[in-house]
Amino acid sequence: MNHAAVTQVARSDFATAVRNFTPTSPAKFQTLLPFKEGIAELRRKGASYETIADILRNLNVAVSHDTVTRFCHKVLGFAPAQRRRRKQRVSTVAQRPRNRPLKAEDTNHAAQGPRVADPNNV
Repeated sequence: MNHAAVTQVARSDFATAVRNFTPTSPAKFQTLLPFKEGIAELRRKGASYETIADILRNLNVAVSHDTVTRFCHKVLGFAPAQRRRRKQRVSTVAQRPRNRPLKAEDTNHAAQGPRVADPNNV
């Protein structure tokens, strides 16, 4: 055979291998693959990852909810939930600026004596 024919055969074999290639799932997901459609349906119905893991554990499939979460994100393509940002607390008391050093009157309230309301301001 000449070099051009070998190259053409190699290209053809390589193209066939590329078309037939399917990525393998990690071993930890192999036990969940038979339940793929059921897990997807449960997620569409709003089941939590913990609930799905409990159902699978009842079927003697040892799996954690973290593994179910990763399976749903990586294999099923469900997007991770958006994390909620904490609302900033609104304080009714004026807060000391963080960069201002403490003064003696800020720290030693007991030395000032009891606070008594001013009757003119009540």
